[in-house]
Amino acid sequence: MKNSRIRLATLLAVLLAAPGAAHAADRGWYLGAAYSDISQDFPDSTTLFFGDVPVGDEGYKIFVGYRVLDWLAVEADYGDFGDVRNPLDILCVTTPCPTDFRASTSAVSVSALGLYSIGQFDLFARAGLAAWNAESELHDSTGALMFSRDDSDTDFRFGAGGQYNFSRVIARLEYDRVEFGKTEADVWSLGLAFAFH
Repeated sequence: MKNSRIRLATLLAVLLAAPGAAHAADRGWYLGAAYSDISQDFPDSTTLFFGDVPVGDEGYKIFVGYRVLDWLAVEADYGDFGDVRNPLDILCVTTPCPTDFRASTSAVSVSALGLYSIGQFDLFARAGLAAWNAESELHDSTGALMFSRDDSDTDFRFGAGGQYNFSRVIARLEYDRVEFGKTEADVWSLGLAFAFH
């Protein structure tokens, strides 16, 4: 994990140090949305009340950004990391017994994007901060709430991707390594944005 952070930080530094080649997209505001495919680094729901933060298999994000220079953009987004609902195989001595685990996780982030343009195509690296919130609940067999937990924190966010500029429409594919406290997840996003220039 530390090596991947160093590589992404190095890539971002290189991109920020060298203005883009060839034609770059017009500067200005853009607004977009993306579908996210998520793969988390924890084995199962049995550890979720011991410091892990649950995320789903898929989610979405809505983002707004401003391309300050040909090679630099600032971006903010809201990401929904899906809902989790799992049955629990717990042997209880007394009743009621927790039988159902439910959770939802979301984050708001602000990032700087270093861009390298090749014609209408941009490669970019991202570095920023994400403020996340995770809500977890245990329910019994009747659906009644037995226990809930609310976690929140701010962690670093790193990513890289590419986008193609069709005049005002931008198609984007991106990879992010996202941290939620002790938990980390790989997030692949495919989205579209509209540029206001």
